[in-house]
Amino acid sequence: MKKSIKIGILLVAILSICVIVKHQKKTVNKLKVQNKQNNLIFNQIKHYPNNTQLAIAFVTNDSTLFLGALKQNDTVKQIQNSASLFEIGSITKVFTTTLLADLVLDSILTLDDDISTALNTSLHKNVKISFKVLANHTSGLPRKPSDWFWTTIKAPLNPNKYYHKNKLDKYVSEKLLLKTEPGSAYKYSNLGMGILGYALCQLTEKDYEALLQEKIFSKYKMDNTTSHKEFIRDKMVQGLGPFGNPTPNWELASLEATGNIASSTIDLSKFMRAQFNSSNLELALTRKSTFAIRQNKEIGLGWHILKDKSKNNWYFHNGGTGGYRSAFVFDPILKKGVIILSNISIGHWKSDQIDELCFKLMNEN
Repeated sequence: MKKSIKIGILLVAILSICVIVKHQKKTVNKLKVQNKQNNLIFNQIKHYPNNTQLAIAFVTNDSTLFLGALKQNDTVKQIQNSASLFEIGSITKVFTTTLLADLVLDSILTLDDDISTALNTSLHKNVKISFKVLANHTSGLPRKPSDWFWTTIKAPLNPNKYYHKNKLDKYVSEKLLLKTEPGSAYKYSNLGMGILGYALCQLTEKDYEALLQEKIFSKYKMDNTTSHKEFIRDKMVQGLGPFGNPTPNWELASLEATGNIASSTIDLSKFMRAQFNSSNLELALTRKSTFAIRQNKEIGLGWHILKDKSKNNWYFHNGGTGGYRSAFVFDPILKKGVIILSNISIGHWKSDQIDELCFKLMNEN
């Protein structure tokens, strides 16, 4: 191809892109909140697909302010969605570790107990793993089980649906291998938290939902929070895939303790405010540092502990599924925090900016 023709094709392509950009609709801002918060929220949501929702809670010890934002027809407007339910993804993990803390305080187990005492089977090659190293992601387990991929082929948009308890039993007894010595290094593991929740259920002879309702949801009056999403479909905001297409809810089967809960900003704000009450001993135990990841970052039981500019501890966890992204951060000393729930897919190229927005709003709260 002649050089002149190549240049011509390139110029046409550049002009085409310019025309497309020029004719893209400008997103209109109809939010009615404080200026700085308005700009932070609008400048984030405008990058997301139409029908994106953000449900935000600004929590203090004395009050909670709820804000809902919806992008629709290239307009961002304010809505009431504080009671709407979203998948919270991995924020589920701090509920799992709260169950663990509750059982510790009831003297049913200790953090250093070997989890094989709670399971119906011994671990492969008699590996020894404690409840604590599962809860703080220092077990040495991989992020996912090695045989997990093959179950995703059946339901690629719902990748954990067929990883049933018999698969997990077989994995821990026949295939489980550690990448590092337990307690020696931080390595985030969905598998580890899934095994932790499974072990707690085996030990108490109760299912995961029953434990959550008994130990947490009823205690803190989280009336619309559940891991049984099949019963609350009509209250759930539609999850969106990476390109804004509707996508199914995730069912995590035997790994439910890693991310199966659906909740609202109303219910999660109750859980956050409970963190400010020192009499809730099981919550205080989850916030106790158990491992130093690096300078200014530690981990308790589930909670990631970050140092803010004033050197206060911020307790943080986020979550993501095929159709949702969430973030939860609080300071129990200043008794304030921010929660964001959204129907942004973890696969969206800007989904991680939900975390950044949460931290920015925390600084303004």
